[in-house]
Formats: sequence, C-alpha cells, structure tokens
Amino acid sequence: MVKPRSNTFVAAERSLQTGLSRLPAWISRWFGYRKEKQMPSLSWVVCLWGLVTSFGVIALLGYVMQLLGAFNTGFTPVPTAFAGSVILCYGAIDSPFAQPRALILGHLFSAIVGMIVYEILIATRGWAYTSGTFWILPGLAVGVSLVVMHLTNTMHPPAGVTAVLPLMSYQMRYTGWVYLAFILLSSAVVLVVALLVNNIQRQYPLYWFAPIPRTETVLSNQHRHRTPPAATAEETRPEPHRHHDLHDLEGGR
Repeated sequence: MVKPRSNTFVAAERSLQTGLSRLPAWISRWFGYRKEKQMPSLSWVVCLWGLVTSFGVIALLGYVMQLLGAFNTGFTPVPTAFAGSVILCYGAIDSPFAQPRALILGHLFSAIVGMIVYEILIATRGWAYTSGTFWILPGLAVGVSLVVMHLTNTMHPPAGVTAVLPLMSYQMRYTGWVYLAFILLSSAVVLVVALLVNNIQRQYPLYWFAPIPRTETVLSNQHRHRTPPAATAEETRPEPHRHHDLHDLEGGR
C-alpha cells in the first residue's frame, strides 16, 4: 500500500487542534474547538445571528470607508467585496468557502491579482480604454484569481469582486497597493466577529488550515478507545492432555 503524501496544512491543523484541546474549554470554544461534534443550528438561530452580524459588520466597514473616503483615499467601494463574505461567514458557516484560510487568503490573492492587472493598465497608459478593449481586463482579473485560489485551495467566491475593484473604481488612483492592507484589515474584522458571534450558539470555524481526513479521525478514536476482543469459545477450549494420549499409545490401548 502506497503511503499518501503528507499535507503540510493537515499537519498544521492537527497540531493546532491538539494545542486547543489543552486549553480551558471557555478559551478554546472561541477558536471553534469542540470535543464533540455540534448538532446543526436551528433556523431561527442562523437568521437571528446572521442578521445582527451582517448588518453590524457591513455598517461598520461602510462607516470607516466613508471616513477614509473623505480624505480621497479611495476605500469607499471596498465593502462591496465583503457583502458576499458576511453571507458565508455568518449564514453558511459550515461551507469550506467560509473557513478562515479561504476568507483571508482568497481575498488577499485576488487583491494582488487585481492590482497586477491594474498596474498593466497604468503601464500601457490606458491603452485598453482608448482601444475599446477594457472589457477584457475585469474578466482576466477574475479568471486568474480563480486559478490562483484553486491551486492554493483558498477558494472564496466573494473574492472575485476583490479582483475587479481595482479596475472598476476610479478612486483606485488614490489607493495603490495600500488596497491590500485594507483588504487584510477588512478580512480580519469579518473573521474576528465570526469567532465571537458564531461560537455563542454555533461552532466556527470547522477548521483553520485544512480539514483533517475523516478516516484518520475515526482510526484515531478507535485506537484510543479500543478494547481487547472477547475470546471465542474455540479459543477458550482447553487443550487436550497430550501426555495422556501418548501414554495410551505406548500401552497399546
């Protein structure tokens, strides 16, 4: 049997979960750790907390963007990229797309791709505008960001908007690569609120880096709780007294 190649992220997840298991329950709870698997949340729980957190986070980001936009920094349209993220992270928290690695790195990689395409547009002195081929660039940014997220296993669908914003927003000329810093900050806000609110009555995240294979978890639990099998009647039957049989043969019986 060929041994599967070790996954660095699975190993990191295993180490993290081991570390969380050693913390007091009232601390590890807020990082998504549970000893037992949680039951699916009731519909009203999802609706209530989803409404509160989605409204609060988008309103907060919008307010901060408004303040920064007053100084012509160009951050005003950024909350658009996180509207989809709050739907996932507060309403569909069991989805692989909503886990921390996908949330943070998906937005970051897409922002980098968007800025690179934007720099190409600037380097060509707006050739795409004058030639009527600008429509190619948003598609290019989204397509490349999809490939990057797929190859790095950080797929986060709302991050497609993050890749397009540098090209669609006129205010990006005031922002430049500072755009990446604010994308990271906004992602961190969404994540921190998700940890605080989702772990009141639900469990988030299911994993931080990568899911631990289910077969590995099952085998580990079986090994931890395994007891010796009960002996069968065949195994408990006493062995015949062979020396008596040998004595009978020698005596001619």
